[in-house]
Amino acid sequence: MIYLLAGLGFTGLTILYIKFILPRRRFPSRFHSITEKRMQFFLYLHGKWNREILLPFREVRLGMDPSSDFSFATLEELQASSIADLPSQIVLSPTDDYIRVTSDRPLLIQGVERSSGWLRVNGILRAGPVKIVFKGPLEVKERVRMKPSFIALSNYYGPGVASGFLALLCVTVGLYTLAHLPAPLASSELSVHAPIPPTESVPARSEPRPSSTEFAPKGPSIPPSPRGSASLTGSIPSVSSQLPSKKAEPRKEPFPDFPDSLPIVAPGGRIPVVPIKVLFVHAHPDDESIEFGTLMALCKTQGIPTATVLFTDGEGGIFSKEYSGPRTSLREIRIREAAWALHTLGSALYIRLGLSNLPYNGVRDEQKATEVIQRWSPSNPTERMVDILLTLKPDIVISPEEPSKIRKHFEHEAVALVVKNAIDQVRRMGHSFPRGYLQSLDPRYPMERKGSISFTRSPVADLQRTALSHHRTQADAFYFGVQRTEKYPEEVYRVKFWSLEEDTLLYFTERAPKQVP
Repeated sequence: MIYLLAGLGFTGLTILYIKFILPRRRFPSRFHSITEKRMQFFLYLHGKWNREILLPFREVRLGMDPSSDFSFATLEELQASSIADLPSQIVLSPTDDYIRVTSDRPLLIQGVERSSGWLRVNGILRAGPVKIVFKGPLEVKERVRMKPSFIALSNYYGPGVASGFLALLCVTVGLYTLAHLPAPLASSELSVHAPIPPTESVPARSEPRPSSTEFAPKGPSIPPSPRGSASLTGSIPSVSSQLPSKKAEPRKEPFPDFPDSLPIVAPGGRIPVVPIKVLFVHAHPDDESIEFGTLMALCKTQGIPTATVLFTDGEGGIFSKEYSGPRTSLREIRIREAAWALHTLGSALYIRLGLSNLPYNGVRDEQKATEVIQRWSPSNPTERMVDILLTLKPDIVISPEEPSKIRKHFEHEAVALVVKNAIDQVRRMGHSFPRGYLQSLDPRYPMERKGSISFTRSPVADLQRTALSHHRTQADAFYFGVQRTEKYPEEVYRVKFWSLEEDTLLYFTERAPKQVP
């Protein structure tokens, strides 16, 4: 009975400790302050502030994938019709002064529609109804709870555990003792006057004593808690591992100086008399492969002689992250890249105008097409184009699109205006050439295709991708240019005028014979 009383006493002590003493004691947790560098963004949805986003100061990924560092799928206000306007993946790579932005589809970076660019503090990204403002790097202090030591836990839980264990032990021993007591004698068997029999030596009964393990509480063993925790976001692949399997890898081996079979005319040089049918004109090296690549490759396969004019040498561009070659002079490297791309696409002549090419990394760099022409005016680009047209006498001229409501590179628009003015001057002189004039259109805007024609890429897709791969310094060519060929299966042009007997499509695909009256 004494064991049961002791057990009840220890049980009471355990309850008092757990209910009244333990809540007043401080749990032995320890905290450690750490400072982490984050990137702070403000997100606006449909023009209204939505939330603040803090992302680790490392290469992160935004997109529709739930495993991204930030998933657009968490925006409950985002309608299903707006999801199609969002890129499936945006990669942000921070540096000390800015963030490099790379997307799988064009978006507005600093007000300029492009697939890659730079974002400084207070810079803006726009994609459909989503606007993201980069507020700059931010140092965040956090208190991290450290695992308490075994001694500290013993001091905290020890008294309650010890009193509970003693209570259980005493109750168990008391119940066991009561269960093994001898049965009492009946009253009829006892006589008050009966003599007491002599005591006999009775051998002591050997009872097995319960071992301590028999009193131990039985139950399922508690599995140890898993160490560590799963990552919330997972690791971010590098930009090169995100490229599609069909991308044109930039060439690794060094180029020979220049293709032997491609004449190159330096700025201001004499234009050689070369028999050509189609003259392609654009602003920068790689534009010819991105916007004209399909049509130039079709001309090569159909045996149509072509020549190419590039207004600038592309010195205002940016080296691609994947480019591992020398970075001495971007101008010289891009001239060589353009020469090999034009050689691949079958151009018989490469004419350089050598006009200035300004960087285009944001709205503050933007200019009007007329301002660009004014900047180029000392070199008289219109007169130079007139001289080229009078010397080569092309049947057809291809240029970028002139200014429209679609946002484009301002130097592309300037080239279109110069070419248009030069053609007008030549025709006012009484010449019959050129007899066809086409302007390339962006295939991402189908609403602008009124009065346009399209050329299927599939017959010459490999040839165009090879030309894009030569521009190994420019991700817009060997990466995004290849994506463009895969996503948009047609190259689109607007016919400004056409006076040739052949149908426009048949001229570049299946040369129809002239009809005999």
